[in-house]
Amino acid sequence: MYASADSSSSFFWDAIGEIKYLGADGDSLGKPHILLGQLGTRIRGTLFNSVGYYLRLSNGVRLGGTSKDAVFAAGFEPVLASTRKFVGEGAKTYDSFEGYLRYAPAGDWLGLTIGREFLKFGTGFIDKLIVSNQNSAPFDFIKLDLSYKKIKYSFFHSSIVGNDASGNQLPAGDYTFEIKAKDISGAMVNVVTNSFGTVTGVNFENGLSYLVLNDGRNITLSEIKSIR
Repeated sequence: MYASADSSSSFFWDAIGEIKYLGADGDSLGKPHILLGQLGTRIRGTLFNSVGYYLRLSNGVRLGGTSKDAVFAAGFEPVLASTRKFVGEGAKTYDSFEGYLRYAPAGDWLGLTIGREFLKFGTGFIDKLIVSNQNSAPFDFIKLDLSYKKIKYSFFHSSIVGNDASGNQLPAGDYTFEIKAKDISGAMVNVVTNSFGTVTGVNFENGLSYLVLNDGRNITLSEIKSIR
């Protein structure tokens, strides 16, 4: 690691490494298992007490498991799901990078950020209603933040690319999803896409009312089908 700082600027550099194992054991999933390794570096710092920058570069490799196990892992790791060669072409390696350049004057009343990274946006205790770093890969964006006393305003413009199960990029359009379930004997089971929850609170945001459920989800009144 290397670090340097003075009255108006700072610079930090370090290396990163990770070993991760993912596995499952179930009637429908089988017994997929995969071992992933990753090495990379990070650079971050400030300039003139108002400009911040960050860059993260890494390269990963599948150390264990098959290409079929890689598809399984992509269901839990957004970075893997967004890497077509890893999911769709059976490659053992995958790359990841993120970074940003941010300007914020004294007082932090203004923040202007351009870059590529994970973002959280929306309400929710765990996953956010709109964008969450739990279920999206790093993506390109421009973000504006304004703050005055207790008033805060945030806006960002970005594009999130959707991929199919093989990692191929999907065209823009309207999509639907279908759930198919089987019991332990392999027979099809009827399923519905409704969910249930206990209301624990109410949120008001942008002129809309949201019910807060016990699992942290926020839903609008129009999404309610029945009350029991």
